Amino acid sequence: MNLTRYETIELSLDPLVGFALAEIVARMEVSGKGELDLIAWWDSDRDAGGPVETCGGEAHPCSASYAEGHGAGYRVVVNGGRFEFYFARREGEWEELEERALRDVHRGLPEDSADNVQGG
Repeated sequence: MNLTRYETIELSLDPLVGFALAEIVARMEVSGKGELDLIAWWDSDRDAGGPVETCGGEAHPCSASYAEGHGAGYRVVVNGGRFEFYFARREGEWEELEERALRDVHRGLPEDSADNVQGG
């Protein structure tokens, strides 16, 4: 596990600001700090955090632990912890795989050969 200590940035926004707008403001706040990706979040209004695959049904400590263990460098706390956003520095060169490119990679395979790959 890659435990790191992150810089915490506190923001005070209008109490009517919801999660989506708070996320946008948090992203703007860290935008000048290099190429960063949002890797975890916490929404106390919904008592929910993410990434959903890992922390979907877990309490707040899951998001914080996940972020710390995955190299978060910045934590943006909005309105005293109502919302939290964790950002990690983008490592190396990468690009997102587009859906069209993904289909091209699998072109020609029998349709059911990629179904239910995990056997679930």
